Amino acid sequence: MHEIPAPLWIDTDEALAQVTARAADVIAVDTEFQRTDTFYPLAGLFQVCSGDEVWLLDPLSIKDFSPFIRVLEDPARTKVMHACLEDLELFWCHLGVKPVSVFDTQLANAYVNTRWSIGLVALIEAELGIRLQQSHTRSDWLRRPLSDGQLRYASEDVWYLPSLHAILEKKLSDNGRLQWFAEDMKRFGVYEPEVPESYFESVNRAWLLDAPALGRLKALCTWRESMARTINIPRKRVLPDETLYDLANAGSMSEETLARVMSPGAVRRFGHEIMRVHGSSEPAQERIELPLTPSEGKHVKQLREVAAALAEKQGFAAELVARKRDLEALVRHFRESGTLSPVYSGWRRDVVGDQLLTALGAR
Repeated sequence: MHEIPAPLWIDTDEALAQVTARAADVIAVDTEFQRTDTFYPLAGLFQVCSGDEVWLLDPLSIKDFSPFIRVLEDPARTKVMHACLEDLELFWCHLGVKPVSVFDTQLANAYVNTRWSIGLVALIEAELGIRLQQSHTRSDWLRRPLSDGQLRYASEDVWYLPSLHAILEKKLSDNGRLQWFAEDMKRFGVYEPEVPESYFESVNRAWLLDAPALGRLKALCTWRESMARTINIPRKRVLPDETLYDLANAGSMSEETLARVMSPGAVRRFGHEIMRVHGSSEPAQERIELPLTPSEGKHVKQLREVAAALAEKQGFAAELVARKRDLEALVRHFRESGTLSPVYSGWRRDVVGDQLLTALGAR
């Protein structure tokens, strides 16, 4: 493994066009961002390893990212990332792009190792025998100039990824699991923006509400999502879920109700809108899934034991076939249809489908 080269600091449109014109067929990509007091992540740095070069792209200076966007959208180029979802979200929020042909090294490792969410530093040590001493995970990536330590850290995050890609791709192929991984990257390797109108479904205890109250919760959550995005602050800084639930659960709205549920500052800022949204809502047409019964909960535990044991025996991470929420969805789906849920199609059907159906009592 060659020593990490001095990174190229790219902070003009012209320099970006020049380096992206020589992008390799396999490039490593990472991002640095901050998200403390904002709804959207703030881009601090984009890192790329292409061949023997490391590029550090400055989103605070570059105006025209179209050459980089074309690289990210090129299906012929593999984009190697580690734990890619936050990076994909940043690319969407900052550049309006959804990268294609993504290879996530954290996910790839899960098909050839029983460890599910291994960090990049640990994976580099396990596969390359290199121990990194990274100390800038909580740096201020919006400062300029970046320190030498930050530049080193940012370079390390992409320099080793192409080597990991080559190793893991070979292991996946040797184990006959490359198609498993490719199948799942279509699910895990694409960022889908949250739909504001659907947020209410994730609110704790939403299943307890009747249709009118659930309709009020949906309307309030949709309003809150729009407000948080418009003024770019975290949703809980507008109003937390618990407050929206209490407001939705109130059959009528008054200034006294607002004062009881909300802080004085929130009442002054949002009270009029809350009363308008609350009063204009319609009963919800959607149904919120009820919690599983105790017996169904025990069934989920049994299914997890069956699937996890199979994963352990075959040497891949149990979470690929035995995540709790997937098994809960399976129990609900089987209750209604007597068949496996969509998650357990494809390679999962071939590998663990018969065992799950037996445990469900279908065989």
